[in-house]
Amino acid sequence: MKPKHYILSLLALLASINAFAYNANIDGIYYNFTSDAEASVTYKSSVGSGSYNSYSGQIIIPESITYQGITYSVTSIGRQAFKDCSNLTYVTIPESVTSIGNSAFENCTGLKSVTISGNSELRAVTIPNSVTRIGQGAFYGCTGLTSVTIPESVTSIGGSAFYKTAWWDNQPDGLLYLGKVACGYKGTMPENTEIIIKDGTSVIADGAFAG
Repeated sequence: MKPKHYILSLLALLASINAFAYNANIDGIYYNFTSDAEASVTYKSSVGSGSYNSYSGQIIIPESITYQGITYSVTSIGRQAFKDCSNLTYVTIPESVTSIGNSAFENCTGLKSVTISGNSELRAVTIPNSVTRIGQGAFYGCTGLTSVTIPESVTSIGGSAFYKTAWWDNQPDGLLYLGKVACGYKGTMPENTEIIIKDGTSVIADGAFAG
């Protein structure tokens, strides 16, 4: 029979192993290495520890990281990576990221803006209720983006936020809407055109009628 202190020490060691779910912490961002050349953004602590992480303020995710002499491309944001980070306000996601896991931004009640850089293979975006503003050109050029869901919490959308996406290109000419948001006028407006804004419209995007 093992001594009691031995069992307690073993349990403490197992708990400490379970408490951390990352392979590296670089500049305050936690990563798991998913292959010899790829990394995924993750949380600091595991579910079993009772808390996830301490991300706060502005987070800028790099396209690549170097750890112990090996360079990894950051290709994903893992499941629940930013879960419960109520002090997280802004996140910039690089072109290298091609997938975002389930509940990645769950309960991020202070999140104001998520910017996705470059022409990634993003196909669908559901903006969380905590977001109030979508910045200028936020999804510009995301050619694979076909589906966008915007909540009523959004009160401002920057110009060209959805230009040159598959969603935009697949729409008919005229004033385009996403839910209660008038995103912009597509195509060439004929002379003497009359535009009637729909009842219930909550936001007209910046530059919606530019030109």
